[in-house]
Amino acid sequence: MSWETSLLRRLYVYLWLFKLTRFGKVLVLFGVLAASFVAWSVEILSFYLFSALFAVGFFSFLFNLMWRTRFEMRLSMPDRVVAGAFLRAVVDVRNTGRLPAYDVGVSFVLLPAGLREVTVENYIPVLSPGESARLFLSIHAAQRGSYRLPPLRCFSAFPLRLLRSGASRLPVGNLLVLPSFTALENINVPVSPRYQIGGVALTANIGESPEYIGNRMFQAGDSIRRLDMRAWGRVGAPVVREYQEEYFLRLAVVLDTFVAHSTLRHPRRLSRLESAISLTAAMVDALSRGEYLLDIFAAGPELYNFRAGRGAPPFDNVLEILSCIEPCHTNPFRVITPALADELGNISTVLFVFLDWDKDRREMTRIAAECGCRTRVLVVREGNTTLPAESDGEISLTCITPDTLRSGGVTSL
Repeated sequence: MSWETSLLRRLYVYLWLFKLTRFGKVLVLFGVLAASFVAWSVEILSFYLFSALFAVGFFSFLFNLMWRTRFEMRLSMPDRVVAGAFLRAVVDVRNTGRLPAYDVGVSFVLLPAGLREVTVENYIPVLSPGESARLFLSIHAAQRGSYRLPPLRCFSAFPLRLLRSGASRLPVGNLLVLPSFTALENINVPVSPRYQIGGVALTANIGESPEYIGNRMFQAGDSIRRLDMRAWGRVGAPVVREYQEEYFLRLAVVLDTFVAHSTLRHPRRLSRLESAISLTAAMVDALSRGEYLLDIFAAGPELYNFRAGRGAPPFDNVLEILSCIEPCHTNPFRVITPALADELGNISTVLFVFLDWDKDRREMTRIAAECGCRTRVLVVREGNTTLPAESDGEISLTCITPDTLRSGGVTSL
């Protein structure tokens, strides 16, 4: 039986995390110390101290067990928050029991790693039968991700606020913590228009309008929608309208998610990925405000592709996807580079966000250039890269440290 489902873990969650308040935990610790003195000392004072602590805890437990009431809760809180921010929740509590409830509070038990409840224990002194009151909770979202929140519990800590009682639970659902980023004022992107197969259909009918340039005789394969009936009537043969071929700027942003297993022991190195995701979010935010069609690729075990800009799903959807990206622990570049090359035929420019600069990443950049794409490389790393981080005639390379990104020092690229 695993720790996640073991009886020992359930007892730990119920007794230590929920049942005992902060004062109750202090009482238990002092009781354990007093018991150790009783076991190893013949001093009568240590026995009196242990007996007093035991009596307080025991009678508090009995009274808490007998004086139980029921509650009804209504929770109001956002379903998403930015990493590093504090989430504020409002809880309306109503006493549905027959007895008055004293020292009523609410709390989450065993929040997922990455979330922390920072609310100082606040209580409603007394809640009469049928009466309602309001409490507030504050949660610090330290790390991006999608979290399933545990049920919200309502309890009474009467008497002495040593123990909690109450089985009222409210299912909450999921909380999405979005990556934080500093908005870019401008971004220098080397672009050139490129003909797109499918034209404005790729941009959900938002983009350049096709311009009429003339007529010509009908040829096999022409769309019947372009037939010009008036011209057909004048010349006595099928005539179609001609339009200017459609060119627009289609960009790709490739995010590197490769984090070696050895890096997991170094949280500072692991923060490179978080900084790279924040930089990607800032770039997509800046580019989505322009007339670009964006393809975002996440280089993991497989090549994940999603689109933004020019009528595609809004930027909030991109943040949702970036918030759920997981690190890849095996080198993916030799596998996904051919797959990326297949996607670059209609793309004008590729922006790479790498965590290092080595042979495999340089080969991916070279293949993008061979596909006719303009390239720019951004390396998020502190210290030296595996290969010298130098720009050449085809590759524009810029190094940025995670500390600079976290401090908001990057406002333009």
